Amino acid sequence: MTDEPRGGIGDNLGPIFDQEVWDDLAKRVAQFNEAAGQFWELGEIKTADQAAKCNDLISGGRRLRERIDDARTEQKKPWRKRSEEVDRHFGKLTARMNAIIDIPSKMQREWLRAEERRKREEREAERERVRREQAAAAQEIANATARFDPASKADADEKLKDLAKQQKQVARAPVRAVAESATGGARRQTIRRQKVGVIKSYMKTLAHYKGDPLIREALQKCVDRDVRARDVDENEIPGVVIEMGKESLT
Repeated sequence: MTDEPRGGIGDNLGPIFDQEVWDDLAKRVAQFNEAAGQFWELGEIKTADQAAKCNDLISGGRRLRERIDDARTEQKKPWRKRSEEVDRHFGKLTARMNAIIDIPSKMQREWLRAEERRKREEREAERERVRREQAAAAQEIANATARFDPASKADADEKLKDLAKQQKQVARAPVRAVAESATGGARRQTIRRQKVGVIKSYMKTLAHYKGDPLIREALQKCVDRDVRARDVDENEIPGVVIEMGKESLT
């Protein structure tokens, strides 16, 4: 039994990799596994000679690992080329559709913006009408009170209450423009606006987010970059103590 996948119905592209190349590398991996097992049986390295042989094993294993990765990359090339060819051909159609859709999209955005302007203007005009009528009603209440006309004052009070309700309705009136679907097959369209925060004072913003884990992670990356790039003294990076980290064989 091999690791070569079976082709599906209508799949005439052949095997996805060279089985002989894989078999040869698998054989070499098995040999290294056997050699590593001999060192495992030692329990520990006690002599310089054993350390030298272990070094050869590790170095040889790394070279084989590189060969495996190189072979993997090489075996993917034909498929990558086919994939790139598919992307290129279908990308042409996508680019055409983008250009086509851009035309009505621009027209739609212009109409939606104009419709929103119209709704805002209507809402502002309605607000102004309510304000004028409220002022007139308040004046009527004052006049009716001055001439002792309870009936007129009651009417003006009632009108003022009604105008207060109208004022709330006007404030809640939506101004977002919506394009419906003529056939029902499309979603309603609106202009979506996303808020963007622009940093004006870096130090104040940093102080606000100082407890955020993302800030700590970003600072750690900056520290790691400088410490690994050159020899530094602990005093060169405020608040940092340089220690020896994870070990690895060179």
